[in-house]
Amino acid sequence: MIHHNQGQALFELILSSMVACLVIVLASSLLFRCWQRVQCAYLAFESAQQALIGETTFPYQVKVEFRGTAVHVSARCGREMERVELPFLEHARW
Repeated sequence: MIHHNQGQALFELILSSMVACLVIVLASSLLFRCWQRVQCAYLAFESAQQALIGETTFPYQVKVEFRGTAVHVSARCGREMERVELPFLEHARW
């Protein structure tokens, strides 16, 4: 009877370990995507600020456009994409 319980305990250990590993992998994937999005938003905002002060060189994943009264910046980081629009100071509404 002891041997039968050991097999069941081993099975339950393996099953619960697999579930725990799945939860850890899913949580780390979600955290990685959130981190990528934060990095992309920071990159887009910093690039927009640099464009407003006259900087002309940007990382390859950043697209800067000057349209009318604002600068529009799109940044792509992996599967995430962030867009920022900053108005020129002459046209800003406070």
